[in-house]
Order: sequence, then structure tokens, then C-alpha cells
Amino acid sequence: MNSDHNPIQSSPDPDYYVVGGTLKVSDRSYVPRATDQELLDNLINGEYCYVLTTRQMGKSSLMVRTAVKLKEFNIRSAIIDLTSIGTSVGLEAWYLGQIRRIVRQLRLNFDYLSWWRENASFSEVDRYSMFISEILLEKVSSSVVLFIDEIDSTLSLSYTDDFFAAIRSLYNERAINSELERLTFVLLGVASPSDLVKAVERTPFNIGRRIELNDFTLEEAKPLAAGLAPGSDQAFKLLKQIINWTAGHPYLTQKTCQIVAQWAKESWDTAQVDKIVEKLVQATFLTKRGKYNDNNLHFVRERLLRESESAELLNLYSLIRQDRIISNKDRNLTHARLKLIGIVKANNSGILQVRNRIYSEVFHVDWLNNNGVKIDDNSTGSPTSIQGVQGYKLDDLSSADQFINIGHQFITIGDTFITIGDKGINMLRKAIIRQVVRSINTINIDDN
Repeated sequence: MNSDHNPIQSSPDPDYYVVGGTLKVSDRSYVPRATDQELLDNLINGEYCYVLTTRQMGKSSLMVRTAVKLKEFNIRSAIIDLTSIGTSVGLEAWYLGQIRRIVRQLRLNFDYLSWWRENASFSEVDRYSMFISEILLEKVSSSVVLFIDEIDSTLSLSYTDDFFAAIRSLYNERAINSELERLTFVLLGVASPSDLVKAVERTPFNIGRRIELNDFTLEEAKPLAAGLAPGSDQAFKLLKQIINWTAGHPYLTQKTCQIVAQWAKESWDTAQVDKIVEKLVQATFLTKRGKYNDNNLHFVRERLLRESESAELLNLYSLIRQDRIISNKDRNLTHARLKLIGIVKANNSGILQVRNRIYSEVFHVDWLNNNGVKIDDNSTGSPTSIQGVQGYKLDDLSSADQFINIGHQFITIGDTFITIGDKGINMLRKAIIRQVVRSINTINIDDN
């Protein structure tokens, strides 16, 4: 028996794993993380929270599990999936859709439609706030948590700035209305807090506690070994190889576990244990068909290529995968977008890195070259040229935040990266007005 893991009963079972979608409370392959307890503790303490991260990280599964656990503390909850209301509905229907779900899930004996019509002299958002603060808290004596899922569906709606302003107002009113301390919101989705309020003249959404949803560690992922192989030692050996490829990305890990379990059930061969994970990963994710058919890889690719700031995203990603040392800046919009796409993450030292080996193999240098970012992959592994769709004139430098790394003859303007030669450096020296990068190995990108 290996000494680096606890014994676990294991037998090949592809049905043990759930690939995509929300895991039910009864699903055995749910992997608890430190985040689970962090979110639960904050909600018990009445903290507003938000779980805003890339797709298929387990947000909705965490939400469902947390809602069940809250019952143990006599805290009631309702889950509002905004995509079920739709994005083509009008303002009134959008708010009523939320209220209907709250009334139904909390089993409130309340004619919300009649009440809504009786208060028609108030705006829709005002009636929503009135329902929460006057009706909901009157009819429910315990604390209440409202989970608002798929919050990114609001980004295409013109009227949701008022919604987030109302949530912020309910939070701020706790100072004068202690009853509102029984109410807590949790926002979940693929967005950053700065995305939620679109009008620049309005106060940004700046309340609540951020809950980081990280990839599985090997220790956290141990329960997934239970369905991999006939025997715990072999199962754990396979799991370590899987995590080596996925770095614990929840969706990629569950999917890879499932295909390995399928192989183990149908074609188990002890002699192949050391190589089978790589073989199956190659066939599932790294073939032409796999790259284009997997929905997670499709999401990453489409977001990288279709975002309005695609050039900046691709250029930043190209630097990261070239092992340039770029410190994560949460307030930098390009950093935030690239992390929401999911292709990169900040490591424990706060340095941005490619999220996992599968992403690195799919979105490689040739892929970047084919999509407008030209990198000469020379012997040192450093790019000799990076070309984006968007360029800048040298005259623009006088009004931009600029940095120059003379050792690498590489400059950044805002979030766009350009390589220049000796003549360019001489011209650039005349235009630089802010500061010079001190380290030739680190590129620091100023916050937006």
C-alpha cells in the first residue's frame, strides 16, 4: 500500500462521475473544497457573498450543497437561476420571475400578482425591494439566503443596473433596519464585479465577500479515485496522472476520470496504467475532433477569439505561455477577462500561468500563430515578434501609461504588447514620460 494516500475502496465505474451540469446532493463524485466551508461560514454570519469565476468550476453544485447545509442552521434559502427567466423578457416580467420563484420555493402564502398590481405606482425595482424587505422578511421568521445564479445573463440586459443598486441598498440599509440582517444575497456567475453595473456614472457593485473557487488539489480530489480502477493503489496512480493533465479543473477532471473509468471497466490492463491516461487525454481532447467538440474547449476558444478585446487577450496569453513573469492584477481588465475565460489563473505567488496542461497543449504556439499572434519560437523560448489586430502609433505614447523593458526590447502600451528594434528604442526614449521597468525579466502591467 502506498504511504502517500489513504486506502480507498475502488472499482471501475464511469457512472460515478458527472460531466457538466449541476451535481445533485446525492452524487458521489462531488469534491468538497475549502471554499465549501468558507461560503457556509460567511452565510451563517450574514455576509453577502459572490462566487464569480469561469465556467464549469462547480459554482452551481456548490450552491445546491450550501443551500442544503443551511437548513441545519435553520436558515432558509431560495435559488433563482436567471437563465430560466430569460433575456428577452421585459423589465416587469424579469422581476416577477424572481419573485415567483422565491414565493414558490419558500412556500409563502402570498398573492404576489395582486400585490404587484396594487403597488403599480412604484417602479419595478422599488416593488422588488419592497417585496424583499417588507413581505419576505415578514413572512419568514428565520434568516434567508437568496442565491442569484447565472448572473452573467444580466450583462446583455439594459435595465439591470437598478437591480444591483437595489441589492447594494438593501445591504446598506442594515445600518438603520436590523431586520435586513436576516437577509443575505449570493451572486454566482461568469462575470467580474466591475461588469455588473454597466453605467460608468453609477457606483460600482462593491459589496460582499469574494469567494474564490479554485481547482481541486490532489488531496481534495482523492474521493474521485473510488471509481477509477480495481484497487486503491492503481486508482490513486491513475488519479495523480489525471491531475497532472487537468491541474484539478473540475470539469476536465471529472471528464477524464470518466473516460479512464470506462477504459478500466472494459479493457483493464495493469501493464498500461503508466501510459493510459496520456493516451486517453490525447484521444479525447487533443485530436482535431476533440479540440472542437469538447464544450469547455469550445467556450475558451470562442471567448478568446470573439471578445471585443481579443487582440489584447491573445497577446497577454501568448506572453504567459512563454513563461513571462506577469503579476496578477485583479483591477486590470485584461487580466480579469483572461481569468474569466479560464485559460489562465494566478498561482500561489500571484503570477499568472496557463491553467492546465490540456489548455497548454490545445492553445499552443501554432494555434496563436494561426490566430493573428505571430511568435517566432526560437531556441530561448522567447518571442521575437508579437502582432495583434490592434496597434498603436508612437505619438500615442505621450498620453499613455507605458513601460519599457530594454533588456528584451519589449514594450507595453496599456494592455497591448509590441516588440521593437534598436531604432525603435532610440525613438521611444524621447517619448517615455512615466517610468522604466527595472527588471528585464518581469513585465508589470499597470492597473486600468
